[in-house]
Amino acid sequence: IGVNWDVTPDVLLNEDLRQAKQQAEARASELELARRRIEYNALHDSLTGLPNRRYLDETLQRHAEDGYQGSGSIALLHIDLDRFKQINDTLGHAAGDAMLIHASRVLRASCQETDFVARIGGDEFVIVCSAGSDDQRLHELADSIVKEVRKPALHEGHECRFGVSIGVAV
Repeated sequence: IGVNWDVTPDVLLNEDLRQAKQQAEARASELELARRRIEYNALHDSLTGLPNRRYLDETLQRHAEDGYQGSGSIALLHIDLDRFKQINDTLGHAAGDAMLIHASRVLRASCQETDFVARIGGDEFVIVCSAGSDDQRLHELADSIVKEVRKPALHEGHECRFGVSIGVAV
């Protein structure tokens, strides 16, 4: 006694299912990457790459009860660029953008790895850190930012000079 049947349709169906699964997994991966990219863009400044005001608000809400990273305190340094409008008006928006990027690099370089640096709009930035038991670190951080930003920055052969005003709240 023998049985004979053609398994070609079953093999083809299994292959189609494998391909459909691979396509679905690839599409899910693409969607996840797109979701991450959209979320990143929604929470970061497109020019400097720093977190934006929305991200800052979320961070402050997360740390409101127990202080920044559980330290029991939160220190905010509000930074406003001085003479930025003059650079923007005389040398153009490209120069202004270059100075914003320069300022963001100075802020990142001046801060510790655990500090949170955000651009909250225009020429305003905020640094969030733990205050600690004394204000010495905050004083040193503000001084180092002021000194670094005062150094001239070059843009297309033009020497651009601007300063910062820093307000500190603990």
